[in-house]
Order: sequence, then C-alpha cells, then structure tokens
Amino acid sequence: MVEWLQRTEDAKKGEWTRTLIHDVRGWVMRRHGSMDFHLAQVLSGHGCFSYYTHRIGKKEEPNCRHCPSTLDNAHHTLVECRAWAAEREELEAEIGQLDIGTLIGKMLSNTQAWEAVSAFTKRTMKQKEALESAQQLEERNMTN
Repeated sequence: MVEWLQRTEDAKKGEWTRTLIHDVRGWVMRRHGSMDFHLAQVLSGHGCFSYYTHRIGKKEEPNCRHCPSTLDNAHHTLVECRAWAAEREELEAEIGQLDIGTLIGKMLSNTQAWEAVSAFTKRTMKQKEALESAQQLEERNMTN
C-alpha cells in the first residue's frame, strides 16, 4: 500500500479523488459502506459529467445541462449546481454542511452518513443520466 500511495501522490490523473480521499488507509479499512456505480462516478469524476464527456470527446461542450454553469464536473454536481439544491439540503440535514474537504471523513464516521451521501449521489446521477439519455435520443431522431 505504501508503494501505491507514493505513486498516486505524484500522478497527474486522479486529482479529484485525491482531493476527496485524504486518508486512503481509513478508506480501504472502513467497516461500513459499499461502493455502487453512482458513488464511484462522483468519487472518480468520471461518468455523467459534461466536463468528463467533453474531455473524452463525447460532447462538444463541458457546460452543465441543468443550470447556466459553464462547467459540469463532480464538484459542481456535489456542491454548486442549483438543480440539486433540494437534494443537497436533504443531505446537509443528515450530515451537516457539505464540504469537499470533510465529506469522506463524514462518510467514514458512520453508516448513516455513508448512506445519506450514497443516496444523494444515486438520486442526482440518475437524473443526470435520464436527461443525457433523452437528449441523445432527441439528437438521433433529428439526424434520421
């Protein structure tokens, strides 16, 4: 694990995940909480984020499709996008203020916090995926 940690500290990729997960040993040794598809997307910054899909050549623009922001990434979805304000308010009622620097620590502190964050990511990412699918279908129909 020490060798892996040294390699990842110097890597250019994975910066978002390193920003979130300060205590890799605590993360790996946690006693509760399982990863799912949507949580993995948010923690990696890969998935249904326009910034990511733009970077890999799937979208022309990195803009958020849910608000006027010019950048849709995991950070934006978690703490900024006003489209998820109600969901974020629900989450903050359970875990306290949503802060990127302490999010993982809160998740690791108890099962309830882990489940609250997991539920938030699942709800928001499913809605983002639904809009993306609808837009892709519309684009295909326009080209046919």
